[in-house]
Amino acid sequence: MRDVRIAVSCPDELALQDLYRWLRADADVMRAGDVTARARHTGGTMGALEVVDIVLTHAIALSSVLVAYASWRTARPKAPTITFKNDKGITVTATDASPETIETIIEALGDN
Repeated sequence: MRDVRIAVSCPDELALQDLYRWLRADADVMRAGDVTARARHTGGTMGALEVVDIVLTHAIALSSVLVAYASWRTARPKAPTITFKNDKGITVTATDASPETIETIIEALGDN
């Protein structure tokens, strides 16, 4: 089984930090893989949070991440657009956490 890397980004740094903390606090997500954050470097110091990296041990673990994402999004109805990108370069942009959106993300980013 190969790792599945999902990069999650959004234009709102505070929302991305909040999502990062939400994912790290979810026991199912933490069992499914490793969640880290990357910030851009500006002038020798760490800058704004840019991406949340999620390395999953298998594709089925993506569902744990998406359940946590849907919960986070439901708790924040005005959450910004979130972009998911897998290690193959496939990108999906989500503006909600509807069942259709979650299914689109699974179909696009799953390790088929």
